[in-house]
Amino acid sequence: MARALRGFVFLLRPSDEEFDAMLTELANAFGKRGLAAVLGVSYLTLQGSYTHRYRPTAASRKLIWLVWSMVFHPGRLKTVFDLCTWGKFCRRLAGDGRTSLNL
Repeated sequence: MARALRGFVFLLRPSDEEFDAMLTELANAFGKRGLAAVLGVSYLTLQGSYTHRYRPTAASRKLIWLVWSMVFHPGRLKTVFDLCTWGKFCRRLAGDGRTSLNL
């Protein structure tokens, strides 16, 4: 990926508040122990994310966002571009049949 595009993609990532909300929503769906199993981390590591003792790496955040998107917004991920841009530019049909961007 081009260096300029990587910086742009970095700007699109969810904020810390959005990320915390995703974790909470996933934990409500799977339970905290279930979510830890889905993500492949220990319960203590996941608990550390909630208390902000641990800050997940960029790759971990992408995985959490990916699981969240697949569970709650499966139509958002259709292409690799959607994955690279955190689903910010996925196309959806407008009420009149035209496509619009999901911004």
